[in-house]
Amino acid sequence: MPEQSKERPFRLGLIGTGAVSRIIHVPGALASPHVTIAALVDPVVARAERLARDFGISPIIAPDAAGILAHVDGVLIATPNHTHCNIAVACLRGGVSCLVEKPLATSVAEAEEMCKTAEETGKVLAVGYTTRFRDEVVLLKELLDARYFGTIRRFHYQEGTVGGWSPVSGYISDRKASGGGVLIVVGTHFIDRMLYWFGYPESSELVDDSRGGPEAHCLARFHYNKWGAPFEGTLLLSKIVSMKAGLVIETERGNVIFPMGRAPLYFQPHDNPKIRLVLSPSGRRTFPLEKGDAQLEIENFAQACRGLVTPMVDGRQGALSVRLFNELYDRHTPLHERWAEPNKMAAE
Repeated sequence: MPEQSKERPFRLGLIGTGAVSRIIHVPGALASPHVTIAALVDPVVARAERLARDFGISPIIAPDAAGILAHVDGVLIATPNHTHCNIAVACLRGGVSCLVEKPLATSVAEAEEMCKTAEETGKVLAVGYTTRFRDEVVLLKELLDARYFGTIRRFHYQEGTVGGWSPVSGYISDRKASGGGVLIVVGTHFIDRMLYWFGYPESSELVDDSRGGPEAHCLARFHYNKWGAPFEGTLLLSKIVSMKAGLVIETERGNVIFPMGRAPLYFQPHDNPKIRLVLSPSGRRTFPLEKGDAQLEIENFAQACRGLVTPMVDGRQGALSVRLFNELYDRHTPLHERWAEPNKMAAE
């Protein structure tokens, strides 16, 4: 972030003081010398007070966003998914820019309302896809666009854990509140990266074990016709079966391998399968490794609010993810068999 020694810190308001704010957002904001937590909002005021006390900060505390809009430069909305739209629209109309935890919304109509409100008010609407703040993610996009690997043949991403994230409100167990199950809760970061790398698929389908509630297992397929040839991608997710997380892209020249997290980008060429090359950007990193994803995201949002940059993931990009989630859920097929073994392509 550019030097701002003569400029007061960006006043951030956190709306929602549950687990994600405690574990990720508050530490990320406090790590930045350019940001101050000016306000906390939670209908359970005691929870916000406890969070402030535990971190030794003294923000304004209010039960709803209306009480803090005059005291902040932007807000980070970290509330259950189905509440994002109403809160964001109220803040945007109140003259305050919004960084919304992923996913942007639970329906296309809500996402569209949020985007239109941001455009009408001239305020920033950003979405919390923190895994975009990695040099390797950007590098892969550049290499794919340049057709460095030749024709894409297929890709596969998988991730599976036994149990996982437990928000304070427990909203992920409520399909209406979360918008779905493992696809939207776990797969949302990959869907965002997939759209960034490959664009919007020509068609897609979903098989899951939902029986009216949130699905615990799913397999999605995406069909593309890009860069000179058709190819297919698959996404395998589970909240019951443990699977090694990672992405494999099979290409004309070899296999691109991208493990989960802040991991290197690897390339294994077909003409010499005994070697595995590390692909890394040359020169100074855009996203320093000493900064956490949350700090990078919040600083990017602060810069965007000050007109210095565009958001890494804006509302329109976030709305594409919502659109794809809705299309997948609308045409899903029930899974009747025992959950399949992890795809060998990604497990090798």
